[in-house]
Amino acid sequence: MTKIFEKDGRRIVVADDANLANWPGYVEEGLAEEVRTERDALLLASDANWAKCTSMLWDGGSYAAWKSNTHCQAWAIYRQALRDVTSQAGFPETIVWPTKPGENF
Repeated sequence: MTKIFEKDGRRIVVADDANLANWPGYVEEGLAEEVRTERDALLLASDANWAKCTSMLWDGGSYAAWKSNTHCQAWAIYRQALRDVTSQAGFPETIVWPTKPGENF
C-alpha cells in the first residue's frame, strides 16, 4: 500500500511504512484542503456579524466611530486571523484557531 503526500503543490507517493522524516515539510494529501475548508466555513459563519459592523459605515457612520468600536475591531481581527491560518508555522498539521468574538453588539 502507498500514501500520497504533498508540499507546495508537489506530490510524492511513498510506502505506508516509509519514514517521512526523509521528506521534511510534506503532509498527507488533502489535510491542507480540509483545514482551508474549515477556515472558509468559519469565515462564512462570521459574515452576518461582520455585515453588522460594516453597515455602520454605509449607514452614515464615520470611519473613526467604526474604528473605535471594539466589538467590530474584534471581528476584524478574528476574520484576519482566520485568513492567516495557512501562514502558521505548523500548517496544516498544527493549527491554532482564533477565538470567536461575542455575538452581542
